[in-house]
Amino acid sequence: MQHRALLNAASALAISVGAANAGITFTLLDVPDVFVTGMSGDAQWIVGSSFVDNSIYRYHVPTGTHSFLPDTAGLPYGLPDVSDDGQRVVGNYQVAGVSSPGVWTEVDAWTPIQALATTVVRDGGTGGAYGISGDGSTVAGLFSVSDATGDSPFSASPPGVTNALPTLGSAGRASCANADGTVLAGFANDPAAGFRHGAAWVNGVMSNLSPDRWGDVEGMNPCGTVLVGNGDKTFNEGAMRWDWNGASWTSTNLGVLAGTDPFFYNTSALGVNAAGDMIVGVNRSGIGPFAEAEGFLWTPDDGMVGLEALLADQGIDLMGFDIQVATAISDDGTVISGWGINGQTFAHQGWMITIDAGPDCPADLAEPLRVLNFFDVVAYITAFNNQDPIADFAAPAGVFNFFDLVAYLDAFNAGCP
Repeated sequence: MQHRALLNAASALAISVGAANAGITFTLLDVPDVFVTGMSGDAQWIVGSSFVDNSIYRYHVPTGTHSFLPDTAGLPYGLPDVSDDGQRVVGNYQVAGVSSPGVWTEVDAWTPIQALATTVVRDGGTGGAYGISGDGSTVAGLFSVSDATGDSPFSASPPGVTNALPTLGSAGRASCANADGTVLAGFANDPAAGFRHGAAWVNGVMSNLSPDRWGDVEGMNPCGTVLVGNGDKTFNEGAMRWDWNGASWTSTNLGVLAGTDPFFYNTSALGVNAAGDMIVGVNRSGIGPFAEAEGFLWTPDDGMVGLEALLADQGIDLMGFDIQVATAISDDGTVISGWGINGQTFAHQGWMITIDAGPDCPADLAEPLRVLNFFDVVAYITAFNNQDPIADFAAPAGVFNFFDLVAYLDAFNAGCP
């Protein structure tokens, strides 16, 4: 797959590590001691929290500037997220000493998310905001409640009504939302089985994604048709994806990184691009203080690859930086963000990987990339016979005929820029 860069990495980030080789650039966010928890779909905005006091920050990539949001230092409830336009940030802020979920904008500062009727304060907080739809209309999270469930997943449209989402009779959480807020996902605890199941709510109707085993959803694509998260180690599952086939959800085990401890691991997919063919996350291997964490990228062709190994293959020297978690990926798959440990300062720090394949070469359909040969022609003929959209080179769109063949040969003969 050819990738087009979203932004100029040199101007987007304040500190660069290593060099840009083969179209891949690794850069660090100039924000001290922070985690990265969310990124807008166009990779223009990044949000996260401070390792020191949990304060929420918002980072503008094109200018390299950031600000910490007011009243957010305190207990670590929720996970900050950001709308696609960067103007709405969800997370938790302090209200009379209580950590409460809300939505922040530059104009209104914090707007509280309306609590459920049974909401209670537990351990210093009322619940947490964990995700926001791309259009900023819908917030996903949980409220602590007084009934037997303990925690109730919610869908909210602040300052409007908050709706409790159905569960399996116990606690649950909505962790993420699609572009327009019609699909939310997370987990629902099963009191009978004693563990959580992956859960999706489409227009408020719940689907149990893992009815016979553990599951948890951490992210989804903008359409809400591809969900990602983690599965049940009892069944040798690691990172997971669930795809909507038009009638139900089908699950796929993405596994773990090669060399992972087969007994002590925790691998989870956290973000996915719009097409669903690039997934990022974290692979933890080992137990306790000896566990090792590494961010990964999964693709259909290469499977799961550690990002440090990927960058090393490109000749990029990380200068001791430890990439621990890949949190998010842009809609078009050209930017990945996350956090790790700076080997020189030993501080938590956010990072970005920018992928730039250079000018488009539409005739390049087979590896090696940017080299046109017999294999590209074979790939085109196969795609044409299967009426794959990638073979639709000429108008009218959706019609495959002689003119598409001529247009492809013209592109092939023109070569790669």
